Amino acid sequence: MTDKFHQPLISALNTLGLTTYEAKVYAALVLYDQAGARDLIEFLHISKPSIYESLQKLQDMGLVFKKYTKPAVYAPVHPETALRILLETHTQAASIAAEELDRLKREKITEELDEAVWSVYGNTVVEHKILDLITGADHKIDCVMGERYLPIFFKTKIRCPAISLTIISDNLIQEQELIERFKSKDVTIRLFTPPGPDCLPHPPDSNPDIDQYIEIRNILDLVIDDREAFSIPPIRAKKVSGLHSSNKVIILMTRDRISNFSRHLEGCQAPSHKKDG
Repeated sequence: MTDKFHQPLISALNTLGLTTYEAKVYAALVLYDQAGARDLIEFLHISKPSIYESLQKLQDMGLVFKKYTKPAVYAPVHPETALRILLETHTQAASIAAEELDRLKREKITEELDEAVWSVYGNTVVEHKILDLITGADHKIDCVMGERYLPIFFKTKIRCPAISLTIISDNLIQEQELIERFKSKDVTIRLFTPPGPDCLPHPPDSNPDIDQYIEIRNILDLVIDDREAFSIPPIRAKKVSGLHSSNKVIILMTRDRISNFSRHLEGCQAPSHKKDG
């Protein structure tokens, strides 16, 4: 009978903070509407101490209540209520953690360490890193990017007063949205359609076969306050990786790459939109 509990359900409840036993006990109570401890032991094949421990924890969390006392019969709160309780617990914990981590960041101990030239971020965390960088910008954001990264800029309130974006985009309808999104900033926005192979910037004597490995829509070069740089190369791949650096030389090289690439695009085609704040 316990195969009624699909693993995604138990895994989801684990993620929300329940142990596997607690998740199974709550799910069983939802299935039966109400049940005694003995019924749960027989149904779930879990030891008596573990059943009672799980029931007590679920009661403490407000997910289960004792409907009758002699003999004890337990019932679950409605699943929507249970999920709301679990989410509120996570939200409260996140708020406390954010406050404490911010305090630690302000009080951090600075040591003289050999700084790595760059750190590599894989596909699953690239978006989080970009979001972290633009949210933390104090003075200026300079960026050239494919439009695939643009939604990340809409997920947070950007505090810095100056933004310069060069965007490779197939979707020119975004112009008005960009104007509205950044209208209160000192902002420069340039939208270009993806350049053809004959307009891609190549170093002298480069291998002509390189074009088949390039996807310009994957490009991202980002400089934050002249203190951090983040780059994703324009490689033809389903998953992307990014390079982050606080090295001054890397930052200067990234800034030069942004300027040169923007000028190169302007030489190939007129920007579809430009707004200077």
